[in-house]
Amino acid sequence: MNAQPIILALVFAGIMFRQFIGKKIRIWHIMAAGAVLSLISYRRNPADIASFIDLDVIVFLIFIFIIGEAVIRAELLERTIARVSGLAKGRFFFFILLSFTLGALAAFFMNDTVAVIGTPFLLVLSERTGISHKLMLLLLAFSITTGSVLSPIGNPQNLMIALSSGMSDPFGSFFARLALPTVISLALIVPVLFIFYPSSFTGNRPAFSGKRSGEPQSRQCFRRTPPDLKASLLILTGAIIFKMTAVAFGVPLDIKLTYIAVLSAIPLIIARKDRLSLIRSIDWETILFFIFMFILTGNAWAEGGVQELIRSGTVISEKNILPVSIILSQFLSNVPLAAFLIPVVRGFGGGELNYLLLASGSTIAGNMLLLGAASNIIIVQNAEKKGYRLGFFEFAAPGLILTFMQFMIYYSMLRK
Repeated sequence: MNAQPIILALVFAGIMFRQFIGKKIRIWHIMAAGAVLSLISYRRNPADIASFIDLDVIVFLIFIFIIGEAVIRAELLERTIARVSGLAKGRFFFFILLSFTLGALAAFFMNDTVAVIGTPFLLVLSERTGISHKLMLLLLAFSITTGSVLSPIGNPQNLMIALSSGMSDPFGSFFARLALPTVISLALIVPVLFIFYPSSFTGNRPAFSGKRSGEPQSRQCFRRTPPDLKASLLILTGAIIFKMTAVAFGVPLDIKLTYIAVLSAIPLIIARKDRLSLIRSIDWETILFFIFMFILTGNAWAEGGVQELIRSGTVISEKNILPVSIILSQFLSNVPLAAFLIPVVRGFGGGELNYLLLASGSTIAGNMLLLGAASNIIIVQNAEKKGYRLGFFEFAAPGLILTFMQFMIYYSMLRK
């Protein structure tokens, strides 16, 4: 009997019901236990185990998290949000601008990073203005999930798909096919939330004030950004533009996303006196989660456990990648699901459209239920540390409506 499906089911059940197991149990603990059980059930040599780990993804995450930590310390995202949102005159348009700003930031700094930074910032704004904290948390969750669809570095599953699919120009491919449906999907978030929190839309636009002075933050936006961080962000932006231009003109340069992340982080690693503190402060738990997830899913795939689970539990084809990935993400969470389904899509013969359907489906699935995305868990856990709660059904009520509407948009526009 193949034990892999049973181990997978235990891991996912553990992640789903983690809050009942104990507060000290982290998601990566459960994934690590699953990886160990998987390896015990079928002993492998170290070389095989190492081959399961996608080093491109791990290295990319480490160096992009270094940049993200520097952005957090510089308070750059808060000041950017304040500056852009300051253009709105009323609350409705304030929420619209805030949503699009959060979505754009998630597309380039990864949704988990914006979740970590955005949660305390929006909770403080809620305290100062009387706007429902639940509205703020839902706006953050829905915006960063939806916005992250746009980019191959917007979320971990997009990154895995971009690196595994062999796309010659992942940024160009994602932008060309997913930009319009993502913009429309972002525009739906605030109207849906208005249905559930109409009282929070009355009143004037919230006012921002600088943390270090009485000067409005909108005027401070990039003045206080350290030179090394400016250099890092310029390299990141320039390298992405250069890669897209090279592909557009047929220049045969293989510039991996991993190389771009490493190159962009170099100014921070070289110039910073607190470089060791910066490196220690990144989200190492997420890195460990991915390492153990790669071991678990790699071993399960090698043993045929995933294929068996897919054949017995779901019918997946090229025609239903989008809806199936949305539904399964509610049980497996989107990152492990993408790791499982990438080989399945490859078995269909790959195809850029199929990979983009998987990316969009496994991502917007995070808007449906609380457990659909790791970024949702980050937001809820950080909020609970500060005494704010967002319940499962409070998330699901607007989430189900929004996800259905976004599914219709992506399905109709990508299947043309």
